[in-house]
Amino acid sequence: VCQIFEPPPNVPFTYDYLLRNMHPDDVAVFQNAIKNSTQRRSAFEIDIRIIVRNQIRHIALTGEKEPTAENQKEKIFGTVQDISERKFIENELGLSELRFRKLFENTQLMIMSHGYEGVIYSINSSGAHALGYEPEELIGRNVRDFVAHDTVKLFENYLKEIIMQGQANGLLKLRRRNGNVSIWIYRNITLEDADGNPYVLGSCLDITERYQMERELRLAKKMAENALVAKDRFVANISHEIRTPMNAIIGFTDVLMGTELDREQTEAMDAVRSAGENLLAIINDILDLSKIESGKIDFEEKPVNVREIMKDVRRLLSYRQPERRIDFTCSCN
Repeated sequence: VCQIFEPPPNVPFTYDYLLRNMHPDDVAVFQNAIKNSTQRRSAFEIDIRIIVRNQIRHIALTGEKEPTAENQKEKIFGTVQDISERKFIENELGLSELRFRKLFENTQLMIMSHGYEGVIYSINSSGAHALGYEPEELIGRNVRDFVAHDTVKLFENYLKEIIMQGQANGLLKLRRRNGNVSIWIYRNITLEDADGNPYVLGSCLDITERYQMERELRLAKKMAENALVAKDRFVANISHEIRTPMNAIIGFTDVLMGTELDREQTEAMDAVRSAGENLLAIINDILDLSKIESGKIDFEEKPVNVREIMKDVRRLLSYRQPERRIDFTCSCN
């Protein structure tokens, strides 16, 4: 006892000394235990705190009143045990359990345990609320009650797999209380309880929104691809439709240029022919643009006569010069 309380030298260990070094909140508990033991002749067992060198220690007290002869002082025989280390471990375990419980209840995952037949043993609040229920409403029911009709066979195959292999993962559709179907990805394993009875512990994540988003993205991608194909077809068709009359214009221009024309008429027809060829080149460029977008363009190198290009530009634009009343010159060094 002295090793536990560590009284100073030459200080007797008395009842008053015990009370002085006891935690104030535990004095009444101790005194009531002594009083009840002496009056009712009953044993007691209590845990109290004492203060030793400004530190709190936990002790376990047991006691029982001894039979005494008449006119003798009443005595209580008991034991004192230092349980500070045990209390520390219990507190740490309690904190650890509390942290786990908070994580279990507040995680976004559905954490569930069930038997080999699918009967739910436990489920966290987040998982139950995701289905529209309270945990108490689900415990004891069978997971089959919430499986969507088109995945019942998948659930039966899941039970066989988890029993045979001890683990399973995949996708499953569950029905919420309001009738809506949600999609869950799960990863489950088998464990045994303290008595050796097997059960399934699993974690599930609701991916309904992500699944719908991916589905919408796939649909949007397909629509964009279809629109691109339609645009390419339209460009190709309209280009070919324009090219046919342009070839006719260029052809008839060549025919006219083969007739007797004066200088001014020859220049005009040459300008018409050049403009037609340029427009035909633009049409071809449009087709090339469509090929670039589809990744089918072929590049080639050809010599370019800059002087001839500038002459064509001058010939095309010189007819607008008088009406605009501007000077138009073209030079190439």
